[in-house]
Amino acid sequence: MRGLELYGLAEIIKHKPNSCKPLFVKESIKGVDANYVFFLMKPNFSLEGSSRKDIEESVMDSFRDFFIFLEDQEKVTGYAEAVSWNYEENCDVGSETAPENTTPAEEFNTADVSVPGVLRWLTSQSHRPMDGDPLTICVNFDHECFNRNPKHTICFPCVAACGRDLTLPVCHMGDTEAFRKTFLLAYCKGQAFSRP
Repeated sequence: MRGLELYGLAEIIKHKPNSCKPLFVKESIKGVDANYVFFLMKPNFSLEGSSRKDIEESVMDSFRDFFIFLEDQEKVTGYAEAVSWNYEENCDVGSETAPENTTPAEEFNTADVSVPGVLRWLTSQSHRPMDGDPLTICVNFDHECFNRNPKHTICFPCVAACGRDLTLPVCHMGDTEAFRKTFLLAYCKGQAFSRP
C-alpha cells in the first residue's frame, strides 16, 4: 500500500475502482454468442462437388440460422421432460399401512434453450474456456439412416459431449424448419441421463 501511495495511486484506486480494475484483474471472459459457437464447429464435409456436400452445407446453414434464432428471441421454450422418480424409495416396505402420500406429484424440467445451453449440451460447458484452450466440435453427417432402417420416421442428432462430436441425420433435417423442430426436440428430451 505504501508503494501505491508514493505516486498517489492508492487514492485513485479508492475513488475509481472500476477504472483501475484491469490493472489487477485478468480481462473477463467474453460471453458465448451464436457466432462463437458456430465458429467452433468443424464439419466433416463429403467430397467437393458432390450432392452430399451440398446437402451438408444446407444443414450447416440451418444450424447457423437456429443459433441466430435462439439469440434473437427473448425467450424460446422447448419441450418439457418428466424427471425420473424412484417411487419405491418413498414407500416403507416393512409397514402394514401405506404412507398417506405414496404418489409424488409429477415434476417436469425444461432445457435451457439458449446458445450457451446448446454449447453445454455439445461440450459439457456453457462458457468460453478459462485457460484459453480452443474448443472444437466435430460435426459428422449421417446419410445412411434409411438404408439401415427403411421404415423409420425420425432420427435425432447424436451427441458425444466429452468427445465434442455431433452427428446430424441429414435426411430428417432438410430445411430450416425441419432442422429446428428435430434439433429442438432432441436437445430438450436429451438433457438428463435419468433412471427410468
